[in-house]
Amino acid sequence: MEAPAIRGQRRQARRRHYGQLQQLQPNLQQPQHTLAVRTDELTMLNRDNQISVRRTAKAAVRLSTPDGMSAIEFVKDQKTLERVMGVLAQMEHGYP
Repeated sequence: MEAPAIRGQRRQARRRHYGQLQQLQPNLQQPQHTLAVRTDELTMLNRDNQISVRRTAKAAVRLSTPDGMSAIEFVKDQKTLERVMGVLAQMEHGYP
């Protein structure tokens, strides 16, 4: 059987612990709320991104060149061509 002094100390420790928990709980609510809001924002952005990707893919199919090259391939080839033209221009001007 416990001595009354020990029981009193334990009761006091439990009250102190409970008081500390009560003080910490509001501190947790704000980060939890912020996390929930950010999660919702990310979910909406992800959904919007998926829609944009589908629309872009459909547009790329519709915007194909006469030789069957997709618009995306065409743009990549245009960028490559621009880089090659830049290198050639530098070589003409004597730049390494």
